[in-house]
Amino acid sequence: DLAVDMHMDAETAAMLREVATRKDAAVAAEDFELAKRLKALQEQIRHVGGSLAALTADKARCVEEEDYDGASRLKDEINRIRGVLMQQMADLTPRGGGGYGGGYGGGGGGRGRY
Repeated sequence: DLAVDMHMDAETAAMLREVATRKDAAVAAEDFELAKRLKALQEQIRHVGGSLAALTADKARCVEEEDYDGASRLKDEINRIRGVLMQQMADLTPRGGGGYGGGYGGGGGGRGRY
């Protein structure tokens, strides 16, 4: 969706689309508790999406200015935030392992909240 992509970086937009697909599948399977939790995750991704886009732009600016320490710090922060979101996605995989969609399986290693 172009509106989504305009306000966040491509990876975060893809994550948001994946959560939406999983939420729709959960609704179709009448797993309303999971759908509710996925909806909350969608809102969280939308909330931080603009921040991630700004951090990504700042990182690119640091690289352009050859501020590699700054670029490295920003990269770490971006990865930490994405890791938290990806872990939350992994935590919302339906029991039984099958899942209602695929793509972002988890990983990440982020701890706590952003």
